[in-house]
Amino acid sequence: MPNVQFLAAQVLTILGSVVGIYLAAYVSFKRTLERDDLIKAMQKSDLLTALRDELKQNIARLRKFDERLPADAGHGVDQSEWPQLRVLLWQAAGRSSLVFEIPPLMLTDLQALYGDLELMLNDEEAHRNFRTLTTSNIYDRTNFKKNLVAQLASAETSILPALTSEIGACEQFTRKYGSRR
Repeated sequence: MPNVQFLAAQVLTILGSVVGIYLAAYVSFKRTLERDDLIKAMQKSDLLTALRDELKQNIARLRKFDERLPADAGHGVDQSEWPQLRVLLWQAAGRSSLVFEIPPLMLTDLQALYGDLELMLNDEEAHRNFRTLTTSNIYDRTNFKKNLVAQLASAETSILPALTSEIGACEQFTRKYGSRR
């Protein structure tokens, strides 16, 4: 009889150890996944904040440029006065695995905006029209200015709020995780 009790105690000890190790590993694994999600959310928030700030700066620079563009009269604009978009962070985001965490619609909207603005700012005909102010190109200059303002307004009313909303969601997630610790 003592051997049966001893064997039963040993089996229960082994089973208890296995269950304990399993539970400890499970809790550790779950915490590791939560920490990975927290780190991703923080990095995503940082990336989106940087992209939003870069976009705001580009919008501000282009609004100032638009104010200097003569629609009907004034001095022409030299080639060197045309701004270049600052897209360092946008280009860096494209090389990061975090880009897959950003909603696709937001990415395509931002890509379309930067592509359209780049085409407008590098358009040789627009450069020529604003360098040589004549009555024959007033319509083209006015149309360019309207299109530029429309692009910037679209960015301010759709892309910037979407970026801010996504940043808020990331920050809410990190606060939620921080409150559980």
